[in-house]
Amino acid sequence: MRSPKEFAVWLATNHPQDTPIATPQSANCKVAVVVPVRGERIERIERLVKSLARQQVTPGTIETLLVVNNRPDNGTATGQAQYAANQRLLASPLLTGSVHAIDLSSVGRSHPGSNVGTARQRGLIEAAGRFAARGTNGIVLHTDADCRFDDPTFFSRLIWVFDHYPKLVAAGGGHTLEVSADDP
Repeated sequence: MRSPKEFAVWLATNHPQDTPIATPQSANCKVAVVVPVRGERIERIERLVKSLARQQVTPGTIETLLVVNNRPDNGTATGQAQYAANQRLLASPLLTGSVHAIDLSSVGRSHPGSNVGTARQRGLIEAAGRFAARGTNGIVLHTDADCRFDDPTFFSRLIWVFDHYPKLVAAGGGHTLEVSADDP
């Protein structure tokens, strides 16, 4: 198990453009929600974050890791729009308390060949490091920016299942997909 300092050294060695989240994980955290974000509208992210905040769990049980992911402005209109949306999110007031951003979009922080898989992997690395720093296991839940959790008991039930079935390593389902006519 790595200490927070060892994790920071490992991350700096293996992913030199990344820095770990500085804010310690809540002692109550049981679930880290990893969300790859690429040029998403802030309103969509806000709906996801609000659906997580409505979960009927002890405060601090859920933390959200928004992995803001795509190369800096690549000169195309689409690239410029995605980069601008990412920068708005990185400056958003949504990033407080248990909602954190991992910046893989800004100049000097992007990953070569960056894609949704890269974002999910980076989020998993961060979540695992944060749980390890506390010396505990946790649940890592992957979802997308266009999803939300309408059932306010979803996370309490998910935690119950993992608590009562310790050999369980994966589960799925429970989200609502948001589809818009203007989505590419």
